[in-house]
Amino acid sequence: MALSEIRHYLDQQVLANSFPGYSYGIVARTGLLETFQGGSFADAQGLPHPIDPDTLFDIASLTKPVATAAVYKRLADHGQLDLSSDLAFLLGPQCPEDKREVTLCDLLSHRAGFSDWYPLYAACRLPEQVLPFLLAMPLQGQGRDQPRCQYSCLDYILLGELLPIICGQDLGTLAQELVFQPLGMSRTCFFPYNPKENCAATELGNDLEAKQIQARNMPKTSVRTRLIHGQVHDGNAYFLGRPAGNAGLFSTVQDLALFCQMLLNNGHSGSDLFFSKQCLDWTRTCYCEHGPDRFSIGWHLSAPGWSGGPTLSSESIGHTGFTGCSLYLDFTREIAIVLLTNRVHSQPDNRPIKKVRQKLNEMVIQKYGFRIEQSC
Repeated sequence: MALSEIRHYLDQQVLANSFPGYSYGIVARTGLLETFQGGSFADAQGLPHPIDPDTLFDIASLTKPVATAAVYKRLADHGQLDLSSDLAFLLGPQCPEDKREVTLCDLLSHRAGFSDWYPLYAACRLPEQVLPFLLAMPLQGQGRDQPRCQYSCLDYILLGELLPIICGQDLGTLAQELVFQPLGMSRTCFFPYNPKENCAATELGNDLEAKQIQARNMPKTSVRTRLIHGQVHDGNAYFLGRPAGNAGLFSTVQDLALFCQMLLNNGHSGSDLFFSKQCLDWTRTCYCEHGPDRFSIGWHLSAPGWSGGPTLSSESIGHTGFTGCSLYLDFTREIAIVLLTNRVHSQPDNRPIKKVRQKLNEMVIQKYGFRIEQSC
């Protein structure tokens, strides 16, 4: 396969209006094998600019594995918390009866029983009301003995809100100190330092959330209608006004490649051990399974029908972001695939991006995977 075929395919997707622009990277243990950018992003005035290697993308739910879960793993590795701790221990008397046995591990692996999403900003007047509101929400499972495997943004919002209680520091501070700085991820942040420059705008308003709020007969006045630029696309994370556990991270392919390299190198970043074997086991062990959904701590695991497609090996993990981003690691082939797009800017329907992700994974394995397999 010629070097330009992956770029050509993604350029064709720009022309097909799947997304205005993209940045991708193919990562091996030694670093980036291939990376390129194409298309454009809109600035705060809606004017187009070419995407370059420093363009910041809102990586949406990739925040969950790259920031929130990584922080909890590092804290556990340092002996500062125990992932088997339950909310009764962490919160004391303010923990309601139905959530006393919910553990940090349950929340991190989507088996706590919270619903997938809820417009917290339409139900709470102030960010300080979010934690008590979440604790009062009814669970949809039957306890830890019969967990309900349900991918949930609420799980991770709660994890973000718990960190100041557990550690006395918020997620943003801990992510910088424990994850981004040690790995050299210098461009990754929750709030872009200068959002007016080189930051890809996402959606004009927030169409899907507005429809979901309308379906619940809740007021839509809390939904943004302007161009979302340099701010988190997710409505709940925006409402919190502080680093949220479910979404809000901005990053680049180069930074995410450093995170992938660490995982591909058995938890090592250069000569330093970043993730212990226990952390790696948490990353690759299934804690919750229902149909095509298999979850480790922070990640989706390979399964028939999963978003990564059939080309990736059974020893693969991945995650997607609503804005159009995705991150997959195939440990059998020792390769990672990073795709950052701003698809919600031009394509509210997420069906095209699902096909693009799987086709990209297939093309990457055709180009690089067989060489690695032959060398084993």
